[in-house]
Amino acid sequence: LTPPRCSAAYARELTSRIMALAFPNLGAHCAFPSCQLHDFLPFTCDRCGKVYCLDHRKYEAHECTHASPQDVQVPVCPICEQPVPLRPRQDPNDAIWVHIERGCAPQTSNASRSYFACSAQGCSQKTATAIVCRSCGRCFCVQHRGHAEHACAPWMRHQEKLKKKAARAVGTKGKKLASLAFRNTAARPIHAPGDRPSDSWVTVAVYPPSGSVAKPAYIHANPQWSVGKALDRFCAALGVVNQNNQVDAAQQIRLFRNDGSQLQNADPLPLDQQPAIFVLERGMNLDRGESPKARRKAVKYSQNSTGSDCTIS
Repeated sequence: LTPPRCSAAYARELTSRIMALAFPNLGAHCAFPSCQLHDFLPFTCDRCGKVYCLDHRKYEAHECTHASPQDVQVPVCPICEQPVPLRPRQDPNDAIWVHIERGCAPQTSNASRSYFACSAQGCSQKTATAIVCRSCGRCFCVQHRGHAEHACAPWMRHQEKLKKKAARAVGTKGKKLASLAFRNTAARPIHAPGDRPSDSWVTVAVYPPSGSVAKPAYIHANPQWSVGKALDRFCAALGVVNQNNQVDAAQQIRLFRNDGSQLQNADPLPLDQQPAIFVLERGMNLDRGESPKARRKAVKYSQNSTGSDCTIS
């Protein structure tokens, strides 16, 4: 025989009665008047504080009188003008009093708030937060907070010192050091990335532009190159940034011979003089503070039939 079918509520009630007989001190009875079910895992309502079973745990299920959605109050502190949170069934006056006792800070009005005026000439902007320049120590607005925007005198003097120091580094003394550096470079020639030197190629000495961190070097060159092609390959081999197509003529890198004569980009690369010495320089004239004789003396090499062996004195 199969047992008769019953509803889920009847099964829970039957199980609850059996468990109540076995464990009379475990759990609690539902506070809903028509239920009174002995629940071993009861729910406590956070509004009325009574204990209910699973079926009557919700506000609308046990008709809670303290759960009206229109009765939600958010009191505002009269001192700091900030909302004060409330716990369930807590009096608003008590919540505000506890908030004040914990150290309520008065609200600062906009009229008494201090503002910082911009120190730039002709600017009347004011900011609530001080933006202080670390160089001159004055306050500025967001638009004039940069050194160049407010013409910061200490910063400009520091920039002038840096420019003079850089100019001395690339002056006559720097050119002599570059000439000595050419003597101490490795004797093995280099080539630009992507080039594949053959036996017909020659080795030339190339100086980088003044002020560049690159060092002079021997470079493999194709006799069939034009001056413009050689200029691009020499810059690539030395690691010099070539932006001739983006800058004006006064800042373009040009190729010069050892005697200071400028080479035209459309002409073939001249290799009639030995040793072949070329100089990369920005501008229309070559003025590096060293004579062609000094450059020729710094670059003395011999070339065999394959054009790959060089010696530096």
